Formats: sequence, structure tokens, C-alpha cells
Amino acid sequence: MQLKKFASASVALTAVVAFAAQASAQTPPPVTGPVLPGVCVFNPQRAIGSSTVGQYLNTRLGEISAQAKAELDADGTSLQTQEKALEAKHATMQAAAYQTQRSALEKTAQGFQRTAQLRNVQIQLTAQQAEKQVAAAMQPIALQTFQQRGCSVMIDAQALYVFVPGADVTDAIIAGLNAKMTSLPMQMVSEQDAITAVQQQQGR
Repeated sequence: MQLKKFASASVALTAVVAFAAQASAQTPPPVTGPVLPGVCVFNPQRAIGSSTVGQYLNTRLGEISAQAKAELDADGTSLQTQEKALEAKHATMQAAAYQTQRSALEKTAQGFQRTAQLRNVQIQLTAQQAEKQVAAAMQPIALQTFQQRGCSVMIDAQALYVFVPGADVTDAIIAGLNAKMTSLPMQMVSEQDAITAVQQQQGR
């Protein structure tokens, strides 16, 4: 029996630090050229990631991930300790007794693996929910900027190969978002929410 693979599952905990990834999203190199009237470019990913609230949530998500990992590390270490103790007395145990304890430990290890998978889903959902809240708060700011800049169309920067900086309104929207909010409550979603999400995904 190798419980090490279960114990190491916590190391692979997917801390979906989405906000950091968004902040570092690549932007096209600067170019020169005419700014077409009414054509505006906006990078919502960069806006969220570079905003004060986005950076705050990134830090908070890291803390939540670290707490979950600490929990899993402790449980994984306990499993490894139990396995070593069982194997150390294997030679002096009756086969039936050994098999009973081994089966019980394997069942516990399987439960640990399920918990690790759920923590991954919980963290992903937590990040997604926070991002949706920031996006919702940013929407009226983007619309206001759209009107103030006289835009007739606003194009997602990530869909473009290159564009002139003068057409980019992302910084203006970031400034508006920073003035509106700097933080947002973030708590890890419940296990039940994660289980429901997994079931819905499997049902597709």
C-alpha cells in the first residue's frame, strides 16, 4: 500500500490565483497609427488583475489556498504515519487483522483524496465568484467610459493582434474601479457547493 501518493495530493492543490494571471496577461507591443473615431479597445482581464481589488483578492485567494493546503498536509502526514506504524508491525500481526487495518486505512486515504479534489473545486469556485462580483461592479464603469470617450464599439483587446495605445480605454476603467472599490469579502465556498458543481459538471 502506498499512501504517499495520497499524502502528496495536497502539494498539487490548485490555487487558482486567477487575478495574478490576469494582471500579467500579455498586451500587444506599442505601435503608432491613427486612432479611429468611435473605436475603443478594452482588456477586462487586465482591468480586473491590475485593479486594487483584484490584487487584494489575489492575496486573499493565496491565503485561502494556503489554509486548505495546511489542512491537507496535516491529514496526509497523519496517513503516512499510520501507514508506517502498520507496516512496522505487519510481521507480528495475524493476516486477517493486518488486512482489516489496511483496508480501513485505504478507505481513509480514499476519503483524503476526495477531500483534496473538493478543496481544488472550492478554491476554483471561490475565485470565479469573486471575479464575477468584480466584473459586475466594473460593468457600469465600462459603460460610462464608453459614453465619455464617444465609443461606437468597444472591442476586447485579447481578440486583437495589435492596436494603437490611444484606442485603449483599459486604464481609465481601472481608475474608475479603483475609486469604486479596493477590497471585497472572500470566503471559501462550502463543500456542498463544490459537490453540487461537480455533480452538475458530470451530468453534462
